[in-house]
Amino acid sequence: MKTSNFDLLLEIKEDLINRAFAIAYYTSALPTIVNGKLAVSKKLPVEMKYLGDVDFELRLKEPPTVDAIREEAICLLFNIEFSLTMMHGLRYEFDITASITVTPELNPLDQHLVLELNQGLVDQIVFNDKARIPARTIKALDEVIKATLKSHLLDNLENLDLTPFLKPLSLPDPVEGIDAAVLWNNGKAYFFKGENYIRYDVASNMADDGYPLPISPNWHGIWPGGVDTAMVYPNGKAYFFKEEMYMRYDLAGDNVDAGYPRRIEDGWKGIWTDGLDAAVTWNNGKAYFFKGDQYIRYDIAADKADDDYPKDIAGNWPGVWSGGIDAVVLWNNGKAYFFKGDEYIRYDVVADRSDPGYPQKINSGWPNVWLGKLPLPVRPGGFKILDERVFAAGLNLFDNPLGNIHPVQNYVGTNDLWVGIPERAMHQIFDYVWANTACHLKRKHWSDTYNILSNNALSYINGFSDILTDTIPNLLTAGVLSSDVNVDYLKCDASVTVSVEKPAFDLLPGNKIQVTNLRANINIYLRVYTKVTISSTVDTSGWIPDSLTPWEDDITTTSTTTINLIDQSFHFSEALKEVEAELICDLTTGIFGRVTKLKVDLDLGIDLISDALNWLLNSLAALILPLVPPIRLLPALIEKEIEVKAMKLQIEKEIVTINATDYVVPEKLSLQIEPGPITIDADELTAATKISLTAMPRRIFALPLFVANCNPKRMEVHRIDCGWVDGIDQAYRAGYYILNDAIHDGFDGCKYCLPEYHTR
Repeated sequence: MKTSNFDLLLEIKEDLINRAFAIAYYTSALPTIVNGKLAVSKKLPVEMKYLGDVDFELRLKEPPTVDAIREEAICLLFNIEFSLTMMHGLRYEFDITASITVTPELNPLDQHLVLELNQGLVDQIVFNDKARIPARTIKALDEVIKATLKSHLLDNLENLDLTPFLKPLSLPDPVEGIDAAVLWNNGKAYFFKGENYIRYDVASNMADDGYPLPISPNWHGIWPGGVDTAMVYPNGKAYFFKEEMYMRYDLAGDNVDAGYPRRIEDGWKGIWTDGLDAAVTWNNGKAYFFKGDQYIRYDIAADKADDDYPKDIAGNWPGVWSGGIDAVVLWNNGKAYFFKGDEYIRYDVVADRSDPGYPQKINSGWPNVWLGKLPLPVRPGGFKILDERVFAAGLNLFDNPLGNIHPVQNYVGTNDLWVGIPERAMHQIFDYVWANTACHLKRKHWSDTYNILSNNALSYINGFSDILTDTIPNLLTAGVLSSDVNVDYLKCDASVTVSVEKPAFDLLPGNKIQVTNLRANINIYLRVYTKVTISSTVDTSGWIPDSLTPWEDDITTTSTTTINLIDQSFHFSEALKEVEAELICDLTTGIFGRVTKLKVDLDLGIDLISDALNWLLNSLAALILPLVPPIRLLPALIEKEIEVKAMKLQIEKEIVTINATDYVVPEKLSLQIEPGPITIDADELTAATKISLTAMPRRIFALPLFVANCNPKRMEVHRIDCGWVDGIDQAYRAGYYILNDAIHDGFDGCKYCLPEYHTR
């Protein structure tokens, strides 16, 4: 296998490393001008005592470049213009080539490959002496510059991101949110998401160490696959809800009471019976249940929902989201907390409104509770230099045994980046994603009404024997009669809650994925009802012919009623059929399988008119299809946009003071991704890509003849060969083909090279 038993193998070409340095240089993320002062009175060589205090300036003439990639290190070349001002005004300039060796590392904080410049070694300083300084001074300067570069520049620079275009290895947004939050009677709160939970210490306001942990076996009897919501009652019991079921949990006994789970419809009067979004007990003797954009108030003492509910959340909970609430918990500080996605709202119970300044991010207010994105457990497994031009990094996930870096070969080819991942690692990633994805993201509720407009509606109704033998005859008036039965409408109300179980998958040759064992838990409440109008005519003269009764003796009566033909709940755990899926391989969005087609085939065990049954099954398929989460096999690796940050530098030591200031950094840079080949072979997937910066093309054909300084303090334009151009920071440079365009844009002509346009 090409991945050599690593869970993730990355190969990065030297050209891409140079491009990373160019990004840092041209955006001034890497300081291009560093200046400072050397104090002669503090530990300087004897040879320099006569020089007095020395001011110096280091200017990078061009981006650092990779000179060579050795076995476990990268050798970088820095071309520097170095100037000294000494003896109260005497100035000397040198061109210096500094060779620095740096070992790449995997940063544990953001899981990026970085060059830790503070670990770099200055191998060699080469002077181009233009000023003919005495040899003893050059020798002394060589040592001073080495020491300055190492201890006062490299040691104080932040890590230089070797791959700024690579994302941290984290899971995508679908893991946002929590399923349930409860405040226990032991000074702890518990947050549930997917198959895991976190214990939170109320006093320290921080999650306890060692969490998250799996629900099973730590919560005796609770569903190991997760819960929809939970709440604690004042009677020493907690209630956990999942789909149409609930469990009663004894806090003192720390286990589920005997006889549970039960159906919601059997234990809770007046609330939704096919699943809940959130539940919470309040301090007013009430409990509140939330679902979609509605809520129900429940009287704890009366053990039933209050009249006139459900109601809309909007307008009744000031400042709270109008729908889609994930969890609610009542704290012991007079506040309640509402959670949705990666945000939360603090609600003042007495004031009955949310506090100002909310919503806020969960990760800012709840330390160590799940973040919006859950990092993958990644650890470096080995580094290797291939053909002196390619850097290979092997990574392992979770606690898997480390791979073997020695047999790894160069697979990059003409691309900039190559990635390999074995199928077994993809299965682990998918299991990890599923276990840490909130349950409510795998569940959906739907309800609708279908009007059955069919010529055979009456014959369908007549198929119900109780209608023929009981209801309709009772509507007819006694006596000799004729009747006309008219069906005003025939309708079908369906209320459905669907959740999906974790499927299995296999990668197939030809870049395909096969999804199997995809099951759906389906709860259906179905009501089929009709409105029937019966017109009956009674001849009051009975058997006497109408010719003998010249008066009007016929009496017509009309009766209307609504009849329930079906009023029933159904519960299924159904394997979905004809499942089709596609494999999507894009390093900017990740590698995942997506179900594109499925079929629902249910046997309701009742006689339902065919067009209503087709409507129900088609609606179920349309409901389930987008509900099936992507089968996430690898997170996105490449950023489409880079956020650039400057390396701030200001150092004061015993013998040197260094400053790097007055440079700007654009906030974002856009990348252009050219996907390469993607192959599934021998139980592993490999992908490659070419990467370029849209603002930094590989080749520019026309060269502007004028360079403007965009620094607000300058706002000058120069000819390209003007000596002042070298002093313009790269981030402030703008090129102009036509001088008048620069003048119209507010730039003043240079006093020396464009005096006729100089006005200041």
